[in-house]
Amino acid sequence: MALEYQIKYPETYQKPGFWAAGLYKLSTPIENIDTKDLDQIEKLMISRELYLINWDWIYQFPPSLSKGTNGNSEWDNMIRYPKFNRLPKTTEEIKVDGGIIRLTEGVNPDYFKHLFK
Repeated sequence: MALEYQIKYPETYQKPGFWAAGLYKLSTPIENIDTKDLDQIEKLMISRELYLINWDWIYQFPPSLSKGTNGNSEWDNMIRYPKFNRLPKTTEEIKVDGGIIRLTEGVNPDYFKHLFK
């Protein structure tokens, strides 16, 4: 999910922006993991992929109001809910320690050439 204020990053900072979507495969179901022990999570990691996506991709998903309260907090936000099955096609694949980084259509690989070996 992306909060509406995050969508304005490239305008606000006058720099290019990218979205990143991670896909993780674990050796055990997530509900069986003790999230207090981050070292345990790393040991359970089978594979991971990170997709880098052009900033404008997010605009295809309409903003939705999310408003609520619980015992600890109250919120009133506009949120966009991107869908993993709508990721652009991969154009470059970079193998790094711990996984794979995938550049998708519309992402300039020159920004990431330091990752290529």
